[in-house]
Amino acid sequence: MKLLFAADLHMDPLIWRDLPNVLNDSHDSWLQIVAEALRRRVDAVILGGDVFDRHPPSETVRCFLEGVWMLKEAKIPILAIQGQHGRSHKLAWSSLDPYVEDIHAAGRTIGKFNITGIDNLPPTQLKECLANLNPCVNVLVVHQMIRGMVPSFGGREIWDMDPDWVPNHVKLVLAGDYHSPVERTFKGIQFKYNGSTVTRSIDEPDAKFFHIIDEEFGIEPVRLLTRKIARFLLMNEVYTEDEERQMLTELVALPNGAVAYFRHNPRIAKLEEMCRAAAPHVNFIFKPAIIRTELVKNEAAVVTKVSLRGCLDRLLEREKDPFLYDFIVDLLASESPTETVAVHRHRCLEVVNADVQKTQGPELLPAPEPGH
Repeated sequence: MKLLFAADLHMDPLIWRDLPNVLNDSHDSWLQIVAEALRRRVDAVILGGDVFDRHPPSETVRCFLEGVWMLKEAKIPILAIQGQHGRSHKLAWSSLDPYVEDIHAAGRTIGKFNITGIDNLPPTQLKECLANLNPCVNVLVVHQMIRGMVPSFGGREIWDMDPDWVPNHVKLVLAGDYHSPVERTFKGIQFKYNGSTVTRSIDEPDAKFFHIIDEEFGIEPVRLLTRKIARFLLMNEVYTEDEERQMLTELVALPNGAVAYFRHNPRIAKLEEMCRAAAPHVNFIFKPAIIRTELVKNEAAVVTKVSLRGCLDRLLEREKDPFLYDFIVDLLASESPTETVAVHRHRCLEVVNADVQKTQGPELLPAPEPGH
């Protein structure tokens, strides 16, 4: 007895908005999921919300339905809930074919699994639904930000579901909405985020998964075959010939269609021109970094006026909160506040993703390539 769980497919031909030639990554992930469900003969496929982005185009609808029809032919049930993307109070997008069962507030028994789902809801409504959950339910499917599993940003909590709201008869909570595969245990209940099945932001972890749940509620991550992403950080203004040669060698070795992401010193001469000429088979994203100009201390100078930087040094010690201190210093010195905020958000997510990687199992089994 096995269940296959996936969430946040965000199916759309164009995921990378600034790379119009990079197409169909989300379609490929869905077809891999279907192929593995057929190969393993799972007893059900569970979709944890955000199957589509808003208003999917016809080619995406067709791709999704082709997968549904293959599962239907193999008599593998498909159970789904709605996330906040494209949510409808009348008919879920995932219900384009009636074979896909909408399990919001509805039960479904498969072997020893008693499954129900709850669409993405505001906290007050969600808490009420959980309080009235059928006591037979042991697998719950939600699409929420769960407290203790998602990070805070700028000291602001972003969760909309508390694990304490889940009744004790539930053994496993399968969750969508957060795009990293995080697993935690609260009150003896397993909580599992699948993470997105396609990269939608350069800040997300490269590794994408779906998960297999066995009859003992064990969870096996299965890694999807996804587009190669290479990251380069170039903060110096000038590089030696050997360093430049090594970088170009790495670029040339990337597979066709790979994405190369550069955070770079904006003063590097002809970086974009050089990279595109060396690796025309690669898709490039160039993001100039904020280079902070350190203020030169002049011990002999007499302070004659108050500055914001001077106020900062009196109010906040860098040793106590280096992230906040560096962010404010960069913001004060920047001519582009929007870019500064984006850079520091990227740094925060790198710390979060490093923690996420520690939660992943040591053995990741690659799914087969879809047969198309």
